[in-house]
Amino acid sequence: MANSKKPGGLREMLESVYSVIALLFILVACVELCDAAAAVDVYRLIQYDMSGSPFGSRFAALNHHAASLHFPSGVDLSRTVLIIPLRELNITFVREYINQKKPLGGLLVLLPEVLSFKTGGNKQVHEKEKMKNLLAELERLLVHSNIPYPVYFAFENDEIDTVLADIKKNDLMGQPATATTGGYKFVIPTAEPKKVASPTMTNIQ
Repeated sequence: MANSKKPGGLREMLESVYSVIALLFILVACVELCDAAAAVDVYRLIQYDMSGSPFGSRFAALNHHAASLHFPSGVDLSRTVLIIPLRELNITFVREYINQKKPLGGLLVLLPEVLSFKTGGNKQVHEKEKMKNLLAELERLLVHSNIPYPVYFAFENDEIDTVLADIKKNDLMGQPATATTGGYKFVIPTAEPKKVASPTMTNIQ
């Protein structure tokens, strides 16, 4: 009888050990995924009211995984920040997404360095004018729409280009970032903006 109980006890002990090992692997993976972070300066899309109707975007906080334009067909982007370089922007794609009210967690538009007020003077005039015209068209679309998710802009640099390259590679492989698979996350821990009441003016004359 003692021998018949021993294998069962050993099996239970091994199962417990396997559970601990699996948990350790998960914790190590989480540490490795969360260990790296990079700070990027971003600029939020304007918000305003006209005749009582809201325009632009009233949303600011973000805590979603990032995806590129190469995301797999049919994937749910309701909790995803779509990163689009201005050079690759298809204005028709963005217009359809806004007009058809397709779900999206957020939008980050990467502006080329040629538009940067820091280094733009050293770039070719033709390229700069082309990007400025495209940005103006995008601006008209965004500021005349009521967008139900945060919209940000950032200037390209080597660091963010490297991140975007990794995101594109994973998207092309059909492995978009999720809570299970890991990947890059776009996090902006800020309070949502509130509507400012118009001041009351009184004539005391």
